[in-house]
Amino acid sequence: MAARHGGIAAGTPVQIARCSTARSRQWQLSDEPGNRAVVIELVKAVRRSGPEGGCVTVRHGHTASGSKVAGERCSSTRSQQWTIGRHGHLVGVKSGKCLTDPGAGPAGTQLEIAHCRPRHRQHWALP
Repeated sequence: MAARHGGIAAGTPVQIARCSTARSRQWQLSDEPGNRAVVIELVKAVRRSGPEGGCVTVRHGHTASGSKVAGERCSSTRSQQWTIGRHGHLVGVKSGKCLTDPGAGPAGTQLEIAHCRPRHRQHWALP
């Protein structure tokens, strides 16, 4: 996955991308103190101003299937918290839904959340 155009300005879509060492594709899982959740943080995003980095966030705190995922400044809100579920799922703490590639692979497809199912479009290789 990657931050579109290499940035993490508020609302930047998080999308499917081929694996590489590009700065917009360097993510880390960070533990959230006091619970089992993690945040998915872009380590070295390219921004025109302000600090680097940002977190994978369900836009506007929505919980419906099909809600888009984007980069936002890390704030530890529940819409930025994920648990590691069965089948390699990343499950949104607020929504209870899985991080999903709705296009099942084409680069440039914006990620969203959807009901968790044992499908390849919801499986993530985690460290």
